[in-house]
Amino acid sequence: MMGTKYFDPDILLPQQVTLTSVTDFLYYISLQGQRPVTLIGFSLGARVIFYCLKELAAHPRGAGIEENAYLLGAPVPGNPEEWQPFSKVVAGRIINTYIRLVHSKTSK
Repeated sequence: MMGTKYFDPDILLPQQVTLTSVTDFLYYISLQGQRPVTLIGFSLGARVIFYCLKELAAHPRGAGIEENAYLLGAPVPGNPEEWQPFSKVVAGRIINTYIRLVHSKTSK
């Protein structure tokens, strides 16, 4: 993925606070016995979801917390080694949609 090579995954910038809040909230509601959650994010929101899933995958009790995860236009790494641990956290589908080039019709 050409566009993701410019993003440093170790720098979370303003989303770091959001990442901690969302991850803590998702773990908290799973402890309360509520149904799993479907996450949908676009662009920076999808990046936040990616790192939330990464945090939950590292947690020993993070299995099956999410029902589905949809990441639309996420500026995140695309290698399978990074995505494989998410299958432990997400019980249903993980869908990542990213289009490197968008072609548009021009009128003559």
